[in-house]
Amino acid sequence: MTSREYAKNLFAKWIDDDWLNQPRFDKLFWEALNGTRSVNLIGVAPINFTRWRRMMRDGPHLATDLELKASLIRQGRRRYVYVDETTGEYLIRSRMRRDDLDKQPTSFLSALRMLAVLDSRRFAVPLRAELGRLTLPVISTARNEAAANRLQDALKRAWDAAVTHLDALAEGMPDPIPDPFLDDYPDGIPDGITGGISRPAETQTAEMGSGIPPRIPPISGSGSGSGSSTLVGGYVGEAAAETETVPSAAPPDPNGPPPERCPKHINHPDPPNCGACAGYRRRRERWDEQHTQAQRDQLADFWADVRASRCCDDNGHIETDDGLTRCPNHNWPLINA
Repeated sequence: MTSREYAKNLFAKWIDDDWLNQPRFDKLFWEALNGTRSVNLIGVAPINFTRWRRMMRDGPHLATDLELKASLIRQGRRRYVYVDETTGEYLIRSRMRRDDLDKQPTSFLSALRMLAVLDSRRFAVPLRAELGRLTLPVISTARNEAAANRLQDALKRAWDAAVTHLDALAEGMPDPIPDPFLDDYPDGIPDGITGGISRPAETQTAEMGSGIPPRIPPISGSGSGSGSSTLVGGYVGEAAAETETVPSAAPPDPNGPPPERCPKHINHPDPPNCGACAGYRRRRERWDEQHTQAQRDQLADFWADVRASRCCDDNGHIETDDGLTRCPNHNWPLINA
C-alpha cells in the first residue's frame, strides 16, 4: 500500500479536548478529508465540493457548500485543515507527522521534494512548522554502506531545499492564516455552531445567531397550530427579518434553490424595495453559480472515471454481439442530470 490508499486514524484524538470540543459535523468532515485517496504525502489534496457534498450527506440530504465551507473555516481556526482558494487545494496540517514519515526514509524523501516545489503560500507557514517537528532520519549502513550514504545525502539536500523554499514562501504571510471564503458570509463568519446531525430536541437549542443552523430533520405527524417562524425552509442562514406570521406554503426542497425574497415578501405580488430581499437575491445568485459549477464538476468527474476505466473505450462504449453499446458500469443518467 501507499499513503494514497490509506491514512492513520489515531485513537489519541478521541481523548483530546480540543478535538472533542468541535462540532460533530467538523469531526466527521475531517475524517472524510483525511480518508480521501487524493491526499498526497504532505497532506495536500484538490478541493472537490462535488464529492464532499456526497461524502457528508445526511441520509438523502446532500451537504451544502455553505455547510462545508463553514466547517473548513472552523477547522482552519483550530489549525486542523487549511484551504487555499488560489491553488484550489486543502491541507491536513498534521498528516506528515501522524504518518511517521520521518521513520520511512524513502517516503520522507518524496515528501521533502514535494515541499521544495510547493505552490501555496498559505500552506507554507503550517508546513514549515510541521517540518520543524520532524527529524531527519539517520540511515543505517549495516547492510549497504554506499546505498545508505547516497540516501542520507539525498535526504539532507532535500531537507535543506524544502526549508529554504518554505521559508521564502512563508515570508510576509500572517499567522494565523486568514479565513477563506469570506465573500460567502456577508453577515459574518459562523462560529461555535453545534452543527452536524442533531436530534429533533436539539435543533431548538442550537445557536442560531452564527449564520449556519443545523439542518432540521424531517418529522412526520399530524396536528394544527398557528404562529410565525424565524427560519424559511431550513435554508442556511435564512433568518426572518421580522417575526410576523408568514403565509403558509409548502416547504421547499432543502437541496433546491433558496428563495429570492425575505419571508415578509415571499408571496407578495409586487414587493417594495427591501434590504432583506436584496440579501436573499444575492444568496440565490451565489447558489445558482455554485449549482452550475457543481454540475460541471460532476460531469468532469464522470468522464474522468470513464476514461480511467479498463472495461470500455474513452467514450464509455463496449463491443457486444449487437455492436457498440454503453458500458453498464457507469452511471449514464448523470450526463443528462
